[in-house]
Amino acid sequence: MLSSEIMHNVWNYVIVDLDGTLIRENASFKLFKKLLLKKPLVSCLIMVNYFFKLKVRNMALLNKYAYLLDVPSLTFNDKLFSFLMKEKNRGVRVVLATGSPVKIGNMVDLHLGNFFDKVIGSIDKTLISTNKLLAIREYLSHVSGERKFLYIGDSVQDLAVWSGADFKALVGDLRIAKEYGVNFDIIF
Repeated sequence: MLSSEIMHNVWNYVIVDLDGTLIRENASFKLFKKLLLKKPLVSCLIMVNYFFKLKVRNMALLNKYAYLLDVPSLTFNDKLFSFLMKEKNRGVRVVLATGSPVKIGNMVDLHLGNFFDKVIGSIDKTLISTNKLLAIREYLSHVSGERKFLYIGDSVQDLAVWSGADFKALVGDLRIAKEYGVNFDIIF
């Protein structure tokens, strides 16, 4: 684990996951529950798509109805957000990279006062695992200067991103470190 002294000036970007990391719950699932009440036919269509593994169609539907999500009711990880604010204040760019629909990510960003320098989220494919790493690399390929990044995640779906990150942080269960042999620089 890096000491707070060493942490300064080792990365220029902090890239953080949303579901289970920045927020305690899964925003897409919370939106789905809202759709059950407000748009039951849409929720049935999502279930059919899920059964037939049509994730792209579900992303389109969740993006379309993202406005129904009550973002203020989400449970934010205050310790992590405090860390992100400190990093941003010292000039580090902070990026939200989520497997949830990009519109949910944008709504979270708006709720936090346009805090993030960039929001990367699912549109035409689910941005988890390797897809998320590729999207992060694509974003970083368009910025100038040093591109070292710390990735903060919470689950096995983040293993591919951690493998491509310069620095790794974990929110939650330490079993991931033990079971998959990941050496984390920071644990929240």
